[in-house]
Amino acid sequence: SSSSAVAMVGATQVNVRAPRVNRRFYLGLDRLSARARRARAREGRQSRRRMLSAADRPTADVDGDGNGGDRIHSSRQIVGRETTTGADDGEVQSPQGEGESPHENTTVQNQGSTWSQEQVEAVIGLSRENLIEATLVEEDDGVREVAEVGEVVEAQPMSFVEQRSKPFLIGMCFLLVSMAVVVGVVLGITDKGGDPKESEAATLKQQYCSPCIDRSTYKIKALLRADKSIENKLVPSARQSAKDMGVNLEVKIYDEGDEEQMADDIRSEAAESGAHALIVTVNSKAIANAVRYAADLEMPVFGVNSGFEFAEGPMGLVEDGSMLFFTAMNGRLGGEMALGGEMAASYFLKQLYEEYDNGKDATTNISHVTSVNVGKTYSRALFVSLKPPEKSISAFEQGYEGYHDLLRKASNSTIKPEKIQVAMPTLQEELEKAISDCRYQSILIGESHLVQPIKLVIEESGCNQIKVGVFDRTPELDSKLAKGELDFVMDQFHDMQGYAAVQFATLYVTTGIVVPPPPGGVHFSGPSFMTMENTATQGKLNICEEDPSAPGCFDRNNITIGGVVHGTGNDRFWDMVFSAAEQSAIDMGVELKFDRFGPEENLYEKMGSKITSLCKSDIAGLFVTLSDEGVIDAVRNCQELNPNLQILSTNAGYEKSKELNLVHHIGMLEDDAGYQAGIKMEEMATFNKALCFNHEPGLNTTIDRCKGFGRSMNDMGIEYLGQISAQDNSSTSFVSAVERAVGESGDWDGYGMLLTGLMPLPAALELKKLHENLAMGAFDTDSLLYEALDTGDILFGVDQQPYLEGYLPIPFLMHAILTKNSFAGHALRTGPRFIIAPPTDEEADCKSREYPVCSVKRKLSVTT
Repeated sequence: SSSSAVAMVGATQVNVRAPRVNRRFYLGLDRLSARARRARAREGRQSRRRMLSAADRPTADVDGDGNGGDRIHSSRQIVGRETTTGADDGEVQSPQGEGESPHENTTVQNQGSTWSQEQVEAVIGLSRENLIEATLVEEDDGVREVAEVGEVVEAQPMSFVEQRSKPFLIGMCFLLVSMAVVVGVVLGITDKGGDPKESEAATLKQQYCSPCIDRSTYKIKALLRADKSIENKLVPSARQSAKDMGVNLEVKIYDEGDEEQMADDIRSEAAESGAHALIVTVNSKAIANAVRYAADLEMPVFGVNSGFEFAEGPMGLVEDGSMLFFTAMNGRLGGEMALGGEMAASYFLKQLYEEYDNGKDATTNISHVTSVNVGKTYSRALFVSLKPPEKSISAFEQGYEGYHDLLRKASNSTIKPEKIQVAMPTLQEELEKAISDCRYQSILIGESHLVQPIKLVIEESGCNQIKVGVFDRTPELDSKLAKGELDFVMDQFHDMQGYAAVQFATLYVTTGIVVPPPPGGVHFSGPSFMTMENTATQGKLNICEEDPSAPGCFDRNNITIGGVVHGTGNDRFWDMVFSAAEQSAIDMGVELKFDRFGPEENLYEKMGSKITSLCKSDIAGLFVTLSDEGVIDAVRNCQELNPNLQILSTNAGYEKSKELNLVHHIGMLEDDAGYQAGIKMEEMATFNKALCFNHEPGLNTTIDRCKGFGRSMNDMGIEYLGQISAQDNSSTSFVSAVERAVGESGDWDGYGMLLTGLMPLPAALELKKLHENLAMGAFDTDSLLYEALDTGDILFGVDQQPYLEGYLPIPFLMHAILTKNSFAGHALRTGPRFIIAPPTDEEADCKSREYPVCSVKRKLSVTT
């Protein structure tokens, strides 16, 4: 829900955006009931969650015409900026002369009454953090109504309020609301009458495809913690992504201890609208709270690298809608380093004891371990890290715990893992003492700058048989890996973190398209193993315009990517897929071979032949829809013909894609989409019995949608009547089938139904006339569904976002080709995205033209 507070001051309406505050204190609410908490979470999910369309934003009568239906956009002007809102009654002025204080000579007129300079200055001292958000309507006879909006951030003591009477409490609320209005006026936060050039923010409505999307007018700002890997790897990849996408990027780095300043800057950016989206590291609770504040002001926020504990889970920043995207190394299993320690232990066990098998490859997550008696083959293991500062715990403690625990478990405690923490002044002496007698078979190193001194001691002592791996990855370590001087390096893929964040932010602010998060909310970028076999030189994402062949640069014009899908001509769904793929290839600077087949009967045979032809050519990457067994066989043969070819699937074939060990599958998972549709329906309606209408009962896609829907009903304790279908597509057959399944007459209050597609929608709307309280949702979208949304006859449509199914394969294949990087999860979801309101004319026009991007190149700003 919007956090706007709209105040009527005389005849002039002012948009007051006050920060979220503690209304437990001001309104005397001791605690929220469980029902209220669920309602609040539900409201937040409905308004900001990943699946909502751009049309889902709340509306209000902003322009004062009495009609409503106007979008509420944040003005977010800079404090002290001159603002004028007209010269009629209720004129609001906040002039600021050159060199003057922003609050000097300020007069506020309201229905004939005037606030003096002294009165204005008296209320300016009220901290913006203490304002409450409210809708205040003022008429001739004074304040008539105060309606609370917004949300509580943090709890504060209740004792003060509990000791006051209700009349005093109400009076205090009115006073604070009045102060909020005056401060908003004085600070120049207005919604009408100002110079549109004053605000740098470009709303979708203002810049939506007129006549094309001009990305060069958009700015993304990154606020990041100081860290060598972030500055040396994440930031350069983010810069390259900004250049590829044609947007402006500004980066600001914060030293350790500057978390409060970073939080303040996030709030300021959201309030002042200096950027269209923010990319942040969430390295403290204060920053997490600032992100929630920014989300309330409708500022899109994308998270990277730090803050796993704040982003993940049902109460995390992603799930509550405060953050649209978050990527980091996997922080589960006892912390982000613990999993890396387990993976290192698994690798050493496999190398040093052939009978060891953990059930998965060492470069993936640990699933189970098989205990072995390693005996003298592998008996001692060492972990080395720098000694942490006094009274602090090194992050590498977690890495050692994972390393230690798995080695002990797998060897029935016969391996003795040991740990030393060295100090720089005595580094050489401590290393020689620990390593020189070659007592260890494996060494796991915590920090990259310890590698050289440890390798030196190993060589001088003649202990070259020791297996050595290291947390972290640098160009220098890549070089040692390529020479066989290291067995592995551990990488969390900062390149992927920075690149994807800018790319996904650009797609959102320019089109409204959201890349849905995976379960738990976090796109895992590691930890992943890099060995001699799968390493790639860092920096290959970068394109140097002056000399593409220079070190650290790569000419992507040499990359060719092929595509083979089952979408044929005369299909609007596939029009979007093909247009998106073409734009993506332009953005990434690669060549694309992507032909569209006609509606021939031998479609799958032609697909298989095309895959084989491309596989024998000079392509570096291939994306396919695994829509038929013959196509799957062609992909399998291609893997044998060209083992180095990077292949991913899109749209169809998730399970087969996993079996073939492809890079990723991009698309909507049907069972999961059905499940989420059930959750969404329960959020939007009250019912205790549900059924799923399958319009194509023999199709796996629709069967899976109903299965997922049924699971969600069972999980929520709602009676599921099962999957039903009709004999034919006529309205009569449809109505008869559903009425027979329900077995009741009347308005069907308490019943919900999901349609697996739009084919039966006309019949379903006829059924709705007979049983008006039936709650319905449907897969897919079209003009009839938009009409039904507008009339309230249907709750939502499910959009699987075909644009992403065409766009995302290109950059993710590019990453796989150049850097060997990919997200840890196999599926990159494109849906479900729930459409709960019809699009505006501008939105509908932009989508109908497949989101055209202006081809004119403009000079961009990429600063740090």
